[in-house]
Amino acid sequence: MDALALFDFPEQYFLPRVLCYFDDVMEDKMIPMYNDYSGERLAIREFNAKHPSKKISPLFGLGEMRNVRASWPPAMHVYHDFSHKKYNQYIKEKLKD
Repeated sequence: MDALALFDFPEQYFLPRVLCYFDDVMEDKMIPMYNDYSGERLAIREFNAKHPSKKISPLFGLGEMRNVRASWPPAMHVYHDFSHKKYNQYIKEKLKD
């Protein structure tokens, strides 16, 4: 939770979405002990409960992307500041044919 307090700073210091890597949210195949009630998963849950317009969520679909054959995609999350003045600004460039 102490590290996530970083996102309490004013929006001028952040993009409306920030990629985050949480190394202790993945289940280790040898020791399947992670849960939503301790460690980083609990910190994310508490942060989301405390911040109505700011949320941290897994980066869904990354593991299914072509050429991503690694164990780290479940560790990737995205911080969303829904009240950020630039949150609704279109960010995707037009794809070239």
